[in-house]
Amino acid sequence: MSKSPDAKKIEGIVSKFMADPALKEEAKQIDVVLESVKDLYKKKLKPLEKAYRFGEFYSPMLTDADFDAAPMVLLLGQYSVGKT
Repeated sequence: MSKSPDAKKIEGIVSKFMADPALKEEAKQIDVVLESVKDLYKKKLKPLEKAYRFGEFYSPMLTDADFDAAPMVLLLGQYSVGKT
């Protein structure tokens, strides 16, 4: 199965991005920060949420997938006003 032109274009952009040593280092630093935030949540906030049963009355406790997921953006507007 061949890749679509868009997939090839994205692959090219990603390979150029990952070839730059400065950007590689920045990506590693971002990963370190994300892992630190996850650890802080698990060690400090999650026990409090369990103790006060926060997940039962407001929102469920966060999982690793919540931290690793791509951000989402919701666009609102009238019909045919260029939300794409």
